[in-house]
Parts: sequence; structure tokens; C-alpha cells
Amino acid sequence: MNKYNVVGVMSGTSLDGLDVVWSKLSFNKTWFYEIIHGKTYEYSTKWKSELENAHKLRARDLVFLDKKLGNYIWRKNQ
Repeated sequence: MNKYNVVGVMSGTSLDGLDVVWSKLSFNKTWFYEIIHGKTYEYSTKWKSELENAHKLRARDLVFLDKKLGNYIWRKNQ
């Protein structure tokens, strides 16, 4: 049987926050899962505004925002 500890991260279009979940997965002819812990980190007003307006950015600025969001996600998972 294969067993995995997995951290999932998601930010949906509602922009309510960054969703993080820790789950255990196992596979023995079929997949099973158990959610150990989950939390939503609410976006600040500034983050929400930046993400809402991302579609207006030029490609270069969108790349910078993507890296900035990646750093934010990394810090939340430390």
C-alpha cells in the first residue's frame, strides 16, 4: 500500500483567501483520503485588490505578481 502526506493549496475566484489543507492519501487498488487539517488565510484588502485587478496588468507586471503570490503562499506554509 502506498501512503502519502499531502499539502494542497488553492485560491479560488471568490478571493476570500488562500485555502490550505493537509491530508493523508493511500492507494490499495483504489484511492482513500483523510483530511487532517484545513485552514483559510483571509486575504488582506491590499492582496484582494491586487488579485482582482490582475487581468489589467501587462505581461511583465503579471509575472511579478505571480512571483509575489508564490512567495506569499510559501510563507503561509512555513
